[in-house]
Amino acid sequence: YRNLNAVMREIISNIIRHAKATRVDVVTKLITGRAGPICLIEVRDNGIGLELDYRKGNGLTNISARMTEIGGKASFNTLSVGNEADAQKLDSDTGGMRVSLELSISPL
Repeated sequence: YRNLNAVMREIISNIIRHAKATRVDVVTKLITGRAGPICLIEVRDNGIGLELDYRKGNGLTNISARMTEIGGKASFNTLSVGNEADAQKLDSDTGGMRVSLELSISPL
């Protein structure tokens, strides 16, 4: 719980500080299969995204490390080009950043 909470706080904090987004969507899904239930969480914003040559800072590194620590994984996809002028040309549903979290859920 603490790691997942910290991950979500970091994601939202990054959006507030860096993305210049006007919209954030959080979608959760529970997928059941042979390997057991998996929780998928996707956080997507319509901000400026990351520059193509961006190096992962402490925030994204910490998100990945915390997810690995609890047996999950994180992936980061930038949907726009990392600068505000170009991001404003994009449709609000196509630009920004997407963070996908995947976590296996074991029964209590």
